[in-house]
Amino acid sequence: MDTIIPHRPTDLDHLYTRYACRLQAAVTELLAAVGPTATVLDEDVAQDVWLHVAEHGLPDGHTGLDALTAVASRLVDRVHTDQARRREIPAGLVRATTNTPTARPAPAPASRHRSRTVAHPRTAADALTTLRTLPTAV
Repeated sequence: MDTIIPHRPTDLDHLYTRYACRLQAAVTELLAAVGPTATVLDEDVAQDVWLHVAEHGLPDGHTGLDALTAVASRLVDRVHTDQARRREIPAGLVRATTNTPTARPAPAPASRHRSRTVAHPRTAADALTTLRTLPTAV
């Protein structure tokens, strides 16, 4: 008896039907303010908004799209703090406060011509010896 029980505007079906596209656009704009690479997460954050509303309902004092964008802004703040924790460090620099092991340099690619491969010398004497043993151009 669908006609006896009126649909409340806070029903998840009603909210999704009415605001799904607007929420997606709002989440994309919020993530664009965080950074250009954060916009990749727009669908994930929008889905998390719907999950939050389904589990916990709308925030107090908000209705409709305002409530959805309030939840979205909280989730985007989490994304922003997560990205701030994972700042990229240029190669060769080591952050002093972390206990992460430093990466070793990649080995040189193997060459098919053995006469042209040169081992990296460990000392100046090794370098001089390597230079003397290299074939000369004719």
